[in-house]
Amino acid sequence: ALSGCSNLTDVNIPSSVEYIGKDAFSSTPFLQNLTENSNGVYSRDDWKKIVLGSQERSITSFDFTDVCVIEDQSFYGTKLQNIVLDEGIKSIGSHTFCGCDDLINVSIPSSVKYLGSYAFQACKNLETITFGENSQLEIIGYSSIANCNKLKNIIIPKKVSIIDYNSLYGADLENFSFEEGSQLKYIGEIAFAHTNIKSLNIPEGVEYVEKQVFYQSKNLETVKIPS
Repeated sequence: ALSGCSNLTDVNIPSSVEYIGKDAFSSTPFLQNLTENSNGVYSRDDWKKIVLGSQERSITSFDFTDVCVIEDQSFYGTKLQNIVLDEGIKSIGSHTFCGCDDLINVSIPSSVKYLGSYAFQACKNLETITFGENSQLEIIGYSSIANCNKLKNIIIPKKVSIIDYNSLYGADLENFSFEEGSQLKYIGEIAFAHTNIKSLNIPEGVEYVEKQVFYQSKNLETVKIPS
């Protein structure tokens, strides 16, 4: 957004900000006015911590305490094994943890509203994704959990209204369900294609189901569609 603005020395980022895109402040003097706690992790007196820029691919752990914003692609392809995000973070951006082959467990706090495109795509050893109690998650983005070959179980929080295109394509899902009181409205094309889902009850209130949602899900036996 502001990359290359050579005279930019300060930016007022209010606490309500939920998302910062890739390289938003690269090549600006602004970064020099921040306190760098560790590689790519910045803070200022009026902020919690924000993560800007790509982390070293070799890292196996990361302290997410007080981190409120993570820039797109920050942990792409790293060696992280477990992720526990702090309450207060509002979104997980595009490609943030994509291709983290060593990632096994992810805990997503209730404050997260948006799971970005490709957020956990191709995390080949990911086994569990859990959502905080009273999760505020509303959107599961494009390909966000696709090709997670070892992910067998997931419960979709009730406030999710959109499961986008290709969201869970290729996940090794056997058990898939929605929280009671689901507010789901839309299921995108091939959202559950090439999974091992055996049965699914689509929640009451769903308005649109795109084509080929269950394409090549060869273990599927029953789908209950609301009246």
